[in-house]
Amino acid sequence: MSQSVVEMTKDLVLAQIQTGSIFPKDVHDAIHHIYQSLLTLKSREEAESLVPAPVAKTWRAPGDWRASITRLTITCLECGVHLKQLSGHHLRLHGLNARTYRLKYGIPKNQPLAAREAVAKQREMLQRIRPWEHAPAFVQSQERRSAEAAPKETAPPKRKRLPRARRERS
Repeated sequence: MSQSVVEMTKDLVLAQIQTGSIFPKDVHDAIHHIYQSLLTLKSREEAESLVPAPVAKTWRAPGDWRASITRLTITCLECGVHLKQLSGHHLRLHGLNARTYRLKYGIPKNQPLAAREAVAKQREMLQRIRPWEHAPAFVQSQERRSAEAAPKETAPPKRKRLPRARRERS
């Protein structure tokens, strides 16, 4: 440390007096409290520097990708984090996209990269909202279909005009 604990205590108490957050009558108690807090922090810091840093556990992907997908979570086979779905953002952190992730781990193209419950909720919501019904192509096809199915008004049949020669005979 570049400053001693006493110097840091003095600087902190002076700053509090100048800002008006401490009254002169409370200075003695503040000095004692700040000094004790700084000593505690210093002892913790020294104790932590003596303890070796924990060795990070390396993630080992399960042998089968099916084990990574459960009812509530999907486990990223790259880093082991548990998520509701593997978003494109998360996969980009590993330098992958959904297609390369599936290829790397042998996951079928039609398998959602999400927990089973999340997929069920998405399906339920899609059936309730039915967004395809608002697409312009769908609306146009429905209009065409209803126009074709509507009964056409039929005009009375036109009477055929007889050729002039026949008209004169009659």
